[in-house]
Amino acid sequence: MPVNLREKTIPSSATLLTLALVTLWSTRPARAQNNCMSLTSSKACPAFDQYYIGLGLADRYSYLAGTTDVDSFDQSLFAYVNSTGDYLLPLGCSKDSGKVSYARYSLSRLCAGLIQDATDSLPCNFQHNLTPPPLCQTTCDAWISSVTMITNDTQVCADSGQRSSAIADLESQCSSWQGYNGTDANACISGSVNEPGNCGK
Repeated sequence: MPVNLREKTIPSSATLLTLALVTLWSTRPARAQNNCMSLTSSKACPAFDQYYIGLGLADRYSYLAGTTDVDSFDQSLFAYVNSTGDYLLPLGCSKDSGKVSYARYSLSRLCAGLIQDATDSLPCNFQHNLTPPPLCQTTCDAWISSVTMITNDTQVCADSGQRSSAIADLESQCSSWQGYNGTDANACISGSVNEPGNCGK
């Protein structure tokens, strides 16, 4: 049947706007889903492998730049915890003997911090009806103790004032931030579970 052009209606601007908003809203979950990455089979965060991280973390943490899958995520974390950026630079310290000493449970603390990130990662977990438990505070405290011992050397940390202030800030995070101050009562994740074969110093 021939089309009667006179009977065709042109959608109003309001209708077009409504359609655009509906389309935008309907595609939001898919885009959000694509920005989330499961940590299944993670070697750096095996105790957290049922949870998710948001790939938007790379916009704020340069060591995650280029992360596209679990393998690249693991490689980024392994490299970072063995670099000066993890705890030496924030404390005003430098590496000793050409090698950065691994502070006990560095990986576990890093995993928990990224997964508990309220901007990018927690929304990913909530989409999957998951609420990641915090890191056990005893693990966070063990990390602080290790960092304190490693950096208790004037050849490594020349500015003791900056070091003391930074360690105090880190201790406060362990006791006050909900991602690090877990207990057995809220099924916290222990560093000894995440790193059973490499607890560091």
